[in-house]
Amino acid sequence: MLESPDMGEKIVPTTLPEGWEKISLLEHFRGVAIALLPSGLKKILKDAYKGIKDPNILGGQFNRTIGGVDTTFVISNESDLNRIVSDFESEREFGDTLITTVRQTPHPVFVDIGSAQGIYAIPAGIVGAEVHAYDPDPIMADSFKKNLQLNSLAAGRVRFHNQAIGDTEGTMVFYTDPRGNQPSSHVRTVKEQTFRIEAPVLTLDNLVNDGVIPAPDIIKIDTEGAEHLVLQGMRRLLKSEVRPEHIFIEIHQGYLPKFGSNASEVVALIEKAGYALHPGHFWKRRKELLCHFEIPQ
Repeated sequence: MLESPDMGEKIVPTTLPEGWEKISLLEHFRGVAIALLPSGLKKILKDAYKGIKDPNILGGQFNRTIGGVDTTFVISNESDLNRIVSDFESEREFGDTLITTVRQTPHPVFVDIGSAQGIYAIPAGIVGAEVHAYDPDPIMADSFKKNLQLNSLAAGRVRFHNQAIGDTEGTMVFYTDPRGNQPSSHVRTVKEQTFRIEAPVLTLDNLVNDGVIPAPDIIKIDTEGAEHLVLQGMRRLLKSEVRPEHIFIEIHQGYLPKFGSNASEVVALIEKAGYALHPGHFWKRRKELLCHFEIPQ
């Protein structure tokens, strides 16, 4: 049975490489240096970076090849620009591995939790997966729907649900960035989250048990620090005979403490359910850990 470990007990993940939880000195000093910059200078540097890397792209379209799948995205706000254009290369191997895994799975069902603009959900649909994508953010929802319209091969295979996935069902307050630059969270993780919205929250256990969606073969979780809550809400599924073969997860070391959790707890939850890290499928990006867990053969 999947249970949250005793937080008073030292948790030692067994399948991750040594030193997995450490943030590099380079990243540490980068964060300190950015924090010390005046806000006006930060904005000038940020705008200059966008101008160099992404000239004239805001308001247009952008093509990405992910896991060998050509996908077109609309770039209509800062979040689209950052997530799809500027920052994607930092998770390129994670994304390519995810879509390749979908392609290699017979008749795959893919559940994308924290789907954002559909950067993985839509190419998964293009290669034939049945996709159920969940995200409570209204700005992300708008971008997702536009992107789905641009990719006709995914039509009819991808369903977007403007809902959150958690450990209980009901309605929850989320904090959002009105510019769309930061994702939503039900704990305020960054100062840009100045708007409040209410969104329905569901559990994956109930969705599968009630027949709302089929049992997934592959799950991706990117929930900005709420990873342990998502896992708690699928504990019956993870011990069942139809449990997913693969879990791709972005573990937000910087945000998890705001939810009363930590990276070790998240990893332990997955490992206690019988999963192990796929050899070599572990990547670091700033303060995030990108991992691919699977059922050992």
